[in-house]
Amino acid sequence: MGWDSEAFVFLNRLLDICEAIEEVEAGGAPTLLDATDLQCTDFPVDAPLPRKMTISTQELEEAREWLLAVSMDQKIDQV
Repeated sequence: MGWDSEAFVFLNRLLDICEAIEEVEAGGAPTLLDATDLQCTDFPVDAPLPRKMTISTQELEEAREWLLAVSMDQKIDQV
């Protein structure tokens, strides 16, 4: 669809959320997620975090790999 820039922002947000959930699962305090890159959107930024992960490790790794590959691409606007 040509929405690589949007996918980049949303998948980055997904990884931030997953890291925060993992931190809570490990017994840590929930961290405040930075939402500055979502300010001018209607994307919900103050929704409560789930208590446990609902995405598979494989899907999370695929997202990380895609983000790494795309971050090297000069054609993608990371905003």
